[in-house]
Amino acid sequence: MKSYQSYSKINLFLNVTGRYKNGYHSIKSLFCRATLFDSISYSLNDTNKIKIIDKKNILPENNLLKTAADKIISSLNGRIPFGIDFTIEKKIPIGGGLGGGSSNAASVLKILNKEWRLNFGVEKLKKIARQIGADVPFFIEGGTQKVFGVGEIVKSIKTGIPVFYLILVFPEIQVSTPAAYKLIDDNNMACESYEERKMFKKLIEGYRSNDYKKIISNVYNKFEYPVFAQNKILSDIKNGVLDSGADASVMSGSGSTIIGIYETYEKRKMGIERLQSYGYNVEPVEIF
Repeated sequence: MKSYQSYSKINLFLNVTGRYKNGYHSIKSLFCRATLFDSISYSLNDTNKIKIIDKKNILPENNLLKTAADKIISSLNGRIPFGIDFTIEKKIPIGGGLGGGSSNAASVLKILNKEWRLNFGVEKLKKIARQIGADVPFFIEGGTQKVFGVGEIVKSIKTGIPVFYLILVFPEIQVSTPAAYKLIDDNNMACESYEERKMFKKLIEGYRSNDYKKIISNVYNKFEYPVFAQNKILSDIKNGVLDSGADASVMSGSGSTIIGIYETYEKRKMGIERLQSYGYNVEPVEIF
C-alpha cells in the first residue's frame, strides 16, 4: 500500500471578469497550494480495473477521481496496464472552495502516470486535466499561480513565498459552485472594474516583494457579496476572524471556507484560541 497527499488550494484573489457565449465564466485569480490535504492510499489489484474506495462514503458516484482515471485510460485508447485500488480519506471539506475534488483528480493523474510508467510530461497531464475540470490543471504543479480563462490558464509565480500566517474556518454549510455563479449573473457582476484590475496587480506585486501591507490590502473575492447575502453566517464568521486579530479575511473560491491572515505566529495562535472559544472549526495552514 502506497500513500499520496492530495493538497488543497486557497484563493487570495478571485474575480469573475466576464461570461462566454457557452455560459462559462472567465476569472482572474491567485491560487496558492495549502498544507491541508486528503490522503489517497493505493495498491495493485488483480481485476485489471480502477476502483475508488471512499471510507466515509461522502463522494458522489460520478466523482472526479473516477473521471480522472477514465480520462487517462481514454488517452491510452482504453488500455489499462494493470488495476489499482484507490482509497481516499477526505479532510478537505466538500463545497468549501478549497478545490478538494480537483486536487484528487490531479493526484490520480499523477499516480497513474507514475505507476503505469507513461512518462507523460507536465503539459500532457495538464491537457488531460483540462478535460476534467477548470481547477484541475493548477494541481498538476501546485505552488502559487495566476489563473485566467475559466481556470484552465495557469501561470506560475517564480518567487519566494511571503511570510504570513493563515487559518481556515470551516462553516457547517456547503456552497454550490453553479449556484454561486448564478448569483453573479443575477446581480450582473460578471465584469472587471478598473479598481479590481489595480487590486490584482498590487496583490501580485506584494506577493513577489513580500510586502505584507500590500498583500492584506488587496485580497479580494467577488463572490462574497452575493454569497454572504444568501448565507449570513459566512459574513458573521468573516467578522469574527477580523475581531480575532486577523489583518485580513477573505472567502476561498465560491465558498464556504473563510481565510484569516495574520502577521505573526503569536497573533494567529491567539486568534485560533478566540475563534475556537466561539465554537468555530479552525485549521492553521501554510502555503507552499
